[in-house]
Formats: sequence, C-alpha cells, structure tokens
Amino acid sequence: MSNFSKPPTKAIIPVAGWGTRRLPVAKSIEKCMLPICNRPVVDYSVEECVLAGIEDIFFVVSLDFEQLRSYYLTNTPLEEYLAKRGKTEVLAEVRAISRQVNFHYVIQDPSGAYGTAVPVWNARDAIQKDEQFVVVFGDDFIFHASGEQDELVRMKAAAAEHQTAGAILGVEMDAQRMSRYASIKTKQNDQGLTLFDGLVEKPAPGTGPSNLASVSYYILNDKVFPFVEQVLQAPNEHGEHFLTDAVNDFAAAGNDMVVVPSTGQHLDGGNLEGWIEANNVVFAARKQG
Repeated sequence: MSNFSKPPTKAIIPVAGWGTRRLPVAKSIEKCMLPICNRPVVDYSVEECVLAGIEDIFFVVSLDFEQLRSYYLTNTPLEEYLAKRGKTEVLAEVRAISRQVNFHYVIQDPSGAYGTAVPVWNARDAIQKDEQFVVVFGDDFIFHASGEQDELVRMKAAAAEHQTAGAILGVEMDAQRMSRYASIKTKQNDQGLTLFDGLVEKPAPGTGPSNLASVSYYILNDKVFPFVEQVLQAPNEHGEHFLTDAVNDFAAAGNDMVVVPSTGQHLDGGNLEGWIEANNVVFAARKQG
C-alpha cells in the first residue's frame, strides 16, 4: 500500500516530566540536560535530526524548563569573550548550537495525563496535512563511534524509497534487555520488504516476537493523530497513555511503516546505569578519535 506523505522536516522531541529515574539530581537539573561528556544528552538527538535535514524541532517541555531553552539560545557575551581571547575552535562549536535549526517549545502540564502519547498529541498543531514528522526522545540516542549519526537519515531514505507512511528503527537486543523495551513484530510485503506489524511492550524474556527493540525512533505522518487521540481517552493497564498503542493502531489501519535495522549502539541516559555507560562509551570513542 502506497501512503507516502511529504518527507519530514520537523521533529517532536518530548523532554517534559519529573525525571523520577534520575532523582534527586533531576530535582534541580532537567533530565535531558544531564551531560554525556561535554554535551547534554538531548543534544545527541538534536544532532541526529540536523543530519537528517530536519529544519524545525519542537521540544515538548514542562513550564519551568529554562536550562534547555538557555542552551539553544545565542549567548552573545560568551561569544564575544571567546572571540577576544582567540578561542576560535570552541567559539565555532558554541555558535553552531543555536544556529542548527529552528527551535520551538510546546508546554506540557506535568499534572495532566501521563505517558509517551501525551507530548506527541500536544505538538500536533505543528504538523500539517499529509506531512511526515520525526519523533525521538530526549534521554536516549544511537551512537556511532565513527561519528556518522545516520539512523534518521537511513529511515528517511527508506520511507521515501518504498513510499511508506513512515519508518521505525529496530535495535538488536538480547532477551533480558528487551524486557525493558518494546519488541517489534514484522511482516513481509509482496516485494519482500520488512514492514512493521506491531509492538509488544516490555515482553518477558524470551517471549518477544523478534530480537528487534523499538527505542522510539519514529517517522510518522499526520494520520497518526486520530489514533493518538483515541489512546488518550483512557489510560492503559499501567495507568499511562502509550505512543506504542497508537502506533500499533496506526499500522493496523493500513499505514505501512518500513523497519530499518540500527547500525549503531543504543545508549540510554534516562537511568543512572545507562548514563554512566553512555559517558564511558562516548568518552572512549572521543579519546580514540
């Protein structure tokens, strides 16, 4: 089924919430701003979007988020200071941060409905009819030691080549780790293309339909929003509103999504163990480079 839309130039990055897995530090530092080496964790997702040709990023934030906004604003006194002292290399790096894309901020009420579907719904007005868009989250990312952060580039190319409604990234995981994510069920179309056929959330070890996990790297189109709205009508058995449920319904309604295998390493800065691992992996790669 061909249901191709306008290729994505916009991304939604949810970063709101209390960051309960990173308390007490998340009480005063926005979780997405916790550093992986010298950059906040969310900046790796932003870099991925920029390399994929995204022009507008819509951060879904809590009302009091100021550190994220400050990071992506131009800091003229700092730039002048660096210029006067001849620190040209770091000046170029600092200047590039605020000039990569257009940054927008959508407020999410932290006391309202909870779950990954909520921020996508909150940002719906940014997406036009027949337009594809990217969804990635702000506390994990795919890392390539080579520096080629090309997962979204390949997802975008695959959706365009096969004229699908969207794409989903699949990350190979062992059964134990898979139980913390969602396992991707796949199917083959008449041309032998691997398409998305549903997600099984947090399967018990060894019960998932595949060894490919979804880490919430999506290309979707505007037709997903009625399914997101439906998911928001009532919380699931976990008391939340999962985007995975909406994506399952979206695909089941005939909106084809190509499955793109990841070629990098998934790093999760949303929990302490993963954050330490991410720092070690990135630092080691930078040291070798």
